[in-house]
Amino acid sequence: MYLGRWFAPLVVLALLASAVVTPVAAQPPTPLLLDSQPVRRPKHDRAFVPGEVLVQLHNGSSLVAKGAANTQTVRARFASFGAEAATTVAPRTYKLELGPTADVAAAAARLAADPEVAFAQPNYIRHAYRGVNDPLSTFQYALSRVNAFGAWDLTTGNSSVVIAVVDTGVNASHPDFTGRVLPGFDFVNNDSDANDDEGHGTHTAGIIAAAGDNGEGIAGLCWQCRILPVKVLNYEGAGTDAWVASGIRWAADHGARVINLSLGGEDDAPIIRDAVRYATSKNALMVVAAGNSADRGNPVEYPAAYDEVLAVGATDDKDQRAFFSSVQPYVDVTAPGWNIPSTIDQNSVPYLAASGTSEAAPHVAGLAGLLLSRSPSLDVNALRSVITSTADDLGPGGPDSEYGAGRINAGRAVASVQAPGFEPVPNPNLPGVAYFPETQHTLRGEFRRFWEQNGGLPVFGFPITEEFTETSAEGTFAVQYFERNRFEYHPEKSPPYNVLLGRLSDTQLRQQGRDWFTFPKGQPTEGCQFFPETGHAVCEPFLSYWKRNGLRDPQLAPDGRSLALFGLPLSEPALEVNSSGQNVLTQWFERARFEHHPDKPAEYQVLLGLLGNETARSGAGSTPGSGQTPADRCGIVPPSENAVVAPGSCIVIGTFLTVEGANFAPGEEITFYVGREDGRISQQRPLRANAQGRAGFGAMFPFPPGMYGLVMQGTQSGVKSVTYVRVIDR
Repeated sequence: MYLGRWFAPLVVLALLASAVVTPVAAQPPTPLLLDSQPVRRPKHDRAFVPGEVLVQLHNGSSLVAKGAANTQTVRARFASFGAEAATTVAPRTYKLELGPTADVAAAAARLAADPEVAFAQPNYIRHAYRGVNDPLSTFQYALSRVNAFGAWDLTTGNSSVVIAVVDTGVNASHPDFTGRVLPGFDFVNNDSDANDDEGHGTHTAGIIAAAGDNGEGIAGLCWQCRILPVKVLNYEGAGTDAWVASGIRWAADHGARVINLSLGGEDDAPIIRDAVRYATSKNALMVVAAGNSADRGNPVEYPAAYDEVLAVGATDDKDQRAFFSSVQPYVDVTAPGWNIPSTIDQNSVPYLAASGTSEAAPHVAGLAGLLLSRSPSLDVNALRSVITSTADDLGPGGPDSEYGAGRINAGRAVASVQAPGFEPVPNPNLPGVAYFPETQHTLRGEFRRFWEQNGGLPVFGFPITEEFTETSAEGTFAVQYFERNRFEYHPEKSPPYNVLLGRLSDTQLRQQGRDWFTFPKGQPTEGCQFFPETGHAVCEPFLSYWKRNGLRDPQLAPDGRSLALFGLPLSEPALEVNSSGQNVLTQWFERARFEHHPDKPAEYQVLLGLLGNETARSGAGSTPGSGQTPADRCGIVPPSENAVVAPGSCIVIGTFLTVEGANFAPGEEITFYVGREDGRISQQRPLRANAQGRAGFGAMFPFPPGMYGLVMQGTQSGVKSVTYVRVIDR
């Protein structure tokens, strides 16, 4: 057995070297820029300045009417609320200092209920949208290519998931692995010291599980997963079949759910085939590098060619097959494998870039770890199916020998699996536990109290999970998903604030590639309520519903209750197609999506969108709605390739559609046409890419119901963008 790789070009190596000669901790964090576009991920820690509340007075308040509003009179007016000082922030708006030990949330709620106060809020701390703060993540184009950020919105891994690196060993003392490398075994020297004396194993381990967002080096795919080092290759990167077979079996016997093999050879070895089958029988997914010899005769390589393994080819930074990546019918999927920076311990250099299917395979192993973190019950076959079925198809349509099923899409894969709480449960017939046969889930404790007191079925819908612990970029919480939202339990807070709603609108919009900061703004309008914080107004038919519902806190003013439950508006009302294929007037709020259904009885014309379903499940809308059960008119729409479409891939006939493709050569001419299900295509029309290599259009989609493919192809680069759209009747 052997390993193979190409080291990165000297220019990039020089950049990496300059980044690591100085200790990483001494360097300022590097802004994460991937594909020349900043990756924006908001941090949802709900932090605010201790002891500070922002207050705005009504125009008609006594202080304003008398022209007596200033910092001294405002401080005196609110002294009973604990105000020790006041500072002017904006017209009629003041920052009150209540002291560092004040209960800011409670004080803001009481102040909001004061008749002279227009609004009161904690002085929240905002964060720049950012990616992980690992300095070398700037060079990790693979993170955006495989949509790692979308996966990390749902999970960054779990320490219960063990991934074996059967390789040259792992440098357990590397700062990007602190506390997550388990005791392993060295079959080369027949001892328990599985330290790496070559560097290859440490490099693959970093791609799998280097800690993310820790200010060190790089970010791996599965930050919380643990690494099981199994040394089967020596200091020259070579090892015998006996060592490799023993290492596979040992890893399977010691708790590995995923085994990464970035090694191979041209000889079919029954001893390794039997070890692979043994590990698979123990429910361990075998992820194997497909081989690096496409340009050197393209031989069949083992163990990649065995049916039981997931064989991984390599793509480059242009999302094309890397020139060395083996072209064989056994290639299952591909992942980035060109110029990949990762952890190493070689000549005192802690990070190095390298290329090969050795670097591609650990991306897939890390993805498998994320999937198991979210849904531990997945078996080998299910893992394989999820990874291949959610990949982005490259090359000829369908599976092929270059790309397999395509290049992995971690965000889509993780979103497609259910957390463990989704499994239906029987009625426990216990006091204090509500059971819903419609979804076969229970509701109890603080979540039941909050659900019943703040709107119940019409506002939140049925529970679609049990309570379970969820780890995401926002933290680790006990959560429960409902059709229209997610509850988070915060025992450190006092009721009713110990149960918080997820900001699922923000999550959904980001998953759709839509930035609500860029949405067209509204303006103050008679009969509407305008919110300067976001620049949007709430008007009928949504305003009455917004005012009528809210958090049941008697200390809050009516508008404060609505804000606490739904949050601020993020958009103006606009026609959009929901997950059930209905074209409805829609307005997005921080914690809800309002939809207007004029065909329903008056009391049900304003309904809340199924954000809980859409966030927690792939193919949302499968759970019966609370009082409405719209048919799924969209069916399955293939994912777009190298394109973004709005408002969505399923539209009502006559909807205004915008499509944008990327990665074209700057300024090149683009050929655009529309393909139909029956094979006919429209007349071609020319477009031109902008300076950033993007091209797009917006138009009222004129075609009758059916499935369409909107194709843009660069005349120079050959880059193709395909958007699939299903058109349905009104």
